[in-house]
This record gives sequence, structure tokens and C-alpha cells, in this order.
Amino acid sequence: MKRLMTLAMLLFAVTTFAQVEWGVTGGLNYNMSETGIDKAISETGKIFKGERRSNGWHAGVYTRMYARPDLFFQIGGQYLNGNNTIDVDNVEKTIYNDALQGNLLVGTKIWSFLRFQGGLTGRAALDNSYTDIFGRTQMGYQLGTGVDIGKLTFDISYNGSFSENSGVWNGIPLSRNTSEILLGVGFRF
Repeated sequence: MKRLMTLAMLLFAVTTFAQVEWGVTGGLNYNMSETGIDKAISETGKIFKGERRSNGWHAGVYTRMYARPDLFFQIGGQYLNGNNTIDVDNVEKTIYNDALQGNLLVGTKIWSFLRFQGGLTGRAALDNSYTDIFGRTQMGYQLGTGVDIGKLTFDISYNGSFSENSGVWNGIPLSRNTSEILLGVGFRF
């Protein structure tokens, strides 16, 4: 019965939307995440030597459903990679930001090739170096724009988080606000 219901909902969704397309995308991440330790250092008396951010990459898939030629809804999922390294009292800790992210976006298309979209994201961290300090899941948002040329897509997006995560490493309280800029190239089917 559940399979029949799922099939009926899928058929309804396909017939409701005038056009459905899907694609693959990938590209580079510019890591803007910062680990907040200034307050922690003053509280613990530790010597903070610095933080290094490493840019990463992403890859994923999406489905875009057009309600009208200029209005679409996009559902997507992607793997994100990147890391930050902090140095406190000559002890380095690399926090890997490997995560799976799901997106639910709404957008508009102008002149049949220029897109603007925004919506919600949910992220699940995959690496224990992150989850041991900050936890596994985080909700956020994505704002972006893109250009469609033939079957190719070019996108720039900003991922932000709704809240700051907090945790403890080596007795030092840390805070983290995950944000990044994604530059992507994709192919539409």
C-alpha cells in the first residue's frame, strides 16, 4: 500500500509541474567558517597561535521542478569537503568539515538563463573530529544565483547556518559558525 501511495504521489508531482529536470553539479568551496576561541582563550589562559582554513570541494545531484517557466522548486543533495586547523599551546587540531547536505530551494528564472534561488539546508557531519566537538546535525540556509547555458550550469551560492554550534576540545570551549561560498559547474539532463 505504501508503494502504491508513493507512486501516486510521484505521478501527481510529475504531472503537476510543467517541466522537471535533474542534473549533477560539483565545484570548489571557499571556507569562511571560523572557530570562536577568543573568549575561550581568555578564560583558560591558553596561548592561541592561529587558525588555518582549508578550502574544499563539493559534488551532488539535484531535481528542479518548474511550476511556471519563471518559478521553480529545487531539491538537492551534495557531499561537502573542507577543514579548519587551530593551534593552541602548540597543539594542533584539524576539524574536518566533511558533510552531507540536503537543500530545499525556491527560485526564479529571468531571461530563460539567469536564476536566483534560496532556501533551507540541512547538514549532517560525517567526520568524528567535528561531531565529537560540535555534534552531527545543523540547519541553515542557502542563497545563490546561476546561469544556464545549454546543458551546462554555473552557480555561486552562499551557505550559512542559523545558529552557532558550541563544544569543548581539551577543556577549551569552542564555538563555530559554519559558512562557505560554493562555486559550481553542473550538467542538466
